[in-house]
Amino acid sequence: MSDQERTPPAEPDRGGVQDGPPDGAAGEGEPASSPFDHPYFLPALLFVFAAWFGYDGWYNEEIEAVMFNRYGFVVLLMAGVYTSLDTFVRNPFLLPGFLAAGGGILVYFGWFTDPNEQRLFDQIAGVAVLSSALYLAVQVYVQSLFLLPALVFAGAGVLAWFGWSGEESETDVFLRGGCYVLLALGVALTVRAFRGRRVREEG
Repeated sequence: MSDQERTPPAEPDRGGVQDGPPDGAAGEGEPASSPFDHPYFLPALLFVFAAWFGYDGWYNEEIEAVMFNRYGFVVLLMAGVYTSLDTFVRNPFLLPGFLAAGGGILVYFGWFTDPNEQRLFDQIAGVAVLSSALYLAVQVYVQSLFLLPALVFAGAGVLAWFGWSGEESETDVFLRGGCYVLLALGVALTVRAFRGRRVREEG
């Protein structure tokens, strides 16, 4: 076979026209991007709802669920700030920090202000949020099956302290009930942790 027969025919000149789509263009099977894919879509949506809840919580005199809107405003505002920062700051302590701040506010209003109708909710929610923040922060360093049960028992101890110490109040029965619930949950999580460790050792 001669060299001329082995040489493939030259491609015709198309004047710079490419066969496929240009670089950077999406293929036929790829969906087009939408506003929902923008990293600021969720923060903007949360801020809009926070403004709505804030208006109804402080400036709308006709609405009845005032405290619901005020709590919703704080939660949505913090969620909006968190999702905004999470776009730039990839830090494992960002979420625990926000939860600790929110739990601290609830604890302050639950125990260190004048008694009101929302005091019980602030106390229980404050302990729950602070416990969640502590769990997420410690979990960064300690990967243990017994971490969550330990924190649940710690939360039960906090509720027991405020439920049985000091002067009798109407909220004591709820704090004591919450203590019993956390103790039962802690026992169940501890049993589950022992079973999980046994499975790991056998595997």
